[in-house]
Amino acid sequence: MATTRWFGVELPMFRQLHENLLPPFQLEALCTINRLGSDAFGAQIRRDLSHRLSRDVAIGQVFACLATLEKNGLIEGIEESPSSRASRKKRVYRLTACGLEAVRRSAAAAIAFNNPAALKAAKA
Repeated sequence: MATTRWFGVELPMFRQLHENLLPPFQLEALCTINRLGSDAFGAQIRRDLSHRLSRDVAIGQVFACLATLEKNGLIEGIEESPSSRASRKKRVYRLTACGLEAVRRSAAAAIAFNNPAALKAAKA
């Protein structure tokens, strides 16, 4: 395994941890989509992320993130026809099997980062 030096300290497992971590906003978006289920559309995802992150999240940031996640195969968007109360089509998002695996790996890598023994046990 390649060794990385960070401030003069050898970190042999850093590369493996880094490869398994999603950027924080993408991870939050995936968790939000999973939590919202069939209500995971752009505006609702934005509201939930703003509430969870305790800051205003721009809708453009949400849609850019959703486009990246969809391009990488972590989510899929499905066009819903407008209901009687809605005048526009909604694109509802859901996690793919790869998306669920990415969340699982990111969580495991975050735990391992705080507990190197857990990483060694996971590799065994």
